[in-house]
Amino acid sequence: MSDSSELGEKVPYQIVVLVVLGIMIGSVVMVLHMAVNQDIKVDGFQADLLMKRLFYSSDCFAYEDYRAHIGVINMSNFNEERLNSCLITDNLVYAKIDSKEISNDLLAYKDQLNFCKLKDNCFFERKYVLVNGEGKILDLGVIMSE
Repeated sequence: MSDSSELGEKVPYQIVVLVVLGIMIGSVVMVLHMAVNQDIKVDGFQADLLMKRLFYSSDCFAYEDYRAHIGVINMSNFNEERLNSCLITDNLVYAKIDSKEISNDLLAYKDQLNFCKLKDNCFFERKYVLVNGEGKILDLGVIMSE
């Protein structure tokens, strides 16, 4: 008799343990599902990398003799042909020093500039970089559309 009474006492306890364990497992699965399915916005990082490539890489605008001089712009490389060859991208890129402005598509860039601020699927970033040695400002802009 004592065995059946002990079994009767353990059953409610085991049911409570199973319910609590089920809630814990369900919570863990729900948190993992939310973490895996979360959208991560990387537009800002992509735009920053594109812009840094322009003035850090000798393939783009950086001056190079035996090494690339970061932030020193080789003005003979500052042209649309060099821009298009150094950045293979569908994003709109704009650069300006003094009155010389270049872009991979200048008309589309200027058209999209105002509309990008109103659209949800568009990202715009602009930076101003001091060009070493010349005291000039490099104005960079990138428009990224999904």
